[in-house]
Amino acid sequence: MRLPPSGTMDDTPVGRGRPPSLSAAIRAARLDGAERAQATGDLRDAELARLDLLREMLDPVLAEIPPESTCSTRAWCRAPARASSWI
Repeated sequence: MRLPPSGTMDDTPVGRGRPPSLSAAIRAARLDGAERAQATGDLRDAELARLDLLREMLDPVLAEIPPESTCSTRAWCRAPARASSWI
């Protein structure tokens, strides 16, 4: 079975005069979803790794701030939507 050139499913027959099967379309959608989930997970892991590196680089600098000082605060958020760093 072949998909139309645009990559979309429609009601027009493809290939040998048969319309694409529903099971093949569902399988293709599941594979696409799994690939996107994997890519999203990889990007999130990379983002967290960059934040960890930033934290390690800033630790010596922020350690120079006197403990009684209230002018500097930092926070690291590993929220599901987007990891962030606030200083």
